[in-house]
Amino acid sequence: MPSPVAELWDISYCLSQNFSKSRQILIVLACSPMTMVTARLPRMLLFRAGRRIQASEAASGYARYLRHNQTGESHLALQNFPMDETLSNDENILTIGLAQIAPVWMDRAATLAKVESYVDHAARQRCRLVVFGEALVPGYPFWLEHTGGARFNSPLQKAIFAEYAVQAVQPEAGHLDQLCAAAARNGIAIYLGCVERAADRGGHSLYCSLVFIDQRGEIRSVHRKLMPTYEERLVWSAGDGHGLCTHKIGAFQVGGLNCWENWMPLARSSLYAQGENLHVAVWPGGTHNTRDITRFIAMESRSYVASVSGLMRREDIWRFFLR
Repeated sequence: MPSPVAELWDISYCLSQNFSKSRQILIVLACSPMTMVTARLPRMLLFRAGRRIQASEAASGYARYLRHNQTGESHLALQNFPMDETLSNDENILTIGLAQIAPVWMDRAATLAKVESYVDHAARQRCRLVVFGEALVPGYPFWLEHTGGARFNSPLQKAIFAEYAVQAVQPEAGHLDQLCAAAARNGIAIYLGCVERAADRGGHSLYCSLVFIDQRGEIRSVHRKLMPTYEERLVWSAGDGHGLCTHKIGAFQVGGLNCWENWMPLARSSLYAQGENLHVAVWPGGTHNTRDITRFIAMESRSYVASVSGLMRREDIWRFFLR
């Protein structure tokens, strides 16, 4: 099970390392296992109108973790936080939601419905950007290393991959239309990690893609992971650089990369060159991936960095195999 603890801690660290004092990030939402996060609450750095909230304030009521449902997920909500119109409309302050949630594995429609509910929730917290983990829809291919994913001509692997392809996202088929409508309805931008069944590649190749939907509900970029990592290459194809672009949200120029791409100097540099000052790194989960690179990117680029992971539990996968 991936641990989101370091992701939150790393984000806080990066905020303290940022060299631009005129712009501030306000973290108001994080979805993750509550018991794993609360221990790190005193180390979080939150900002209110440019002033850092001290740990004592956070512990006394400015930040509170609330259980979201019975699945083990929870969200960080700011209670008694003065989100007045001046603060929410200040272009130099960007409120972001970090949605570290589990998919309804191998179920595109149900996972997208869940994502939409978190978009609505983030909007109620007055977020202007909400970020989800890598390959969240319809889920990361965890089965490969546990079921002999490279076994030649395996009926089991053929069956799983066939279902994976059926459940993959194809924007041209309208799979993201409702999510785009939710973005437009709420005036919020979205970064969503998904498995894309690319129509312009014959509809047979799958890509690990990071989709950016702007506040008007329009898909502005679909970045296909340049090179899948390890066994990911058994199911995901190699992407290209067409999606390496940044997007303007208020005073911020936002860009994003998938997982191991964040370790690629030239991929990062391509975003830096476009004026990126908020970097979004999405991951399937695991603090071993994010502990060092999140902070390093912040120091290298002199920008804010948000690392957002997905969540996968044993019972999520077994539900699929027992269907």
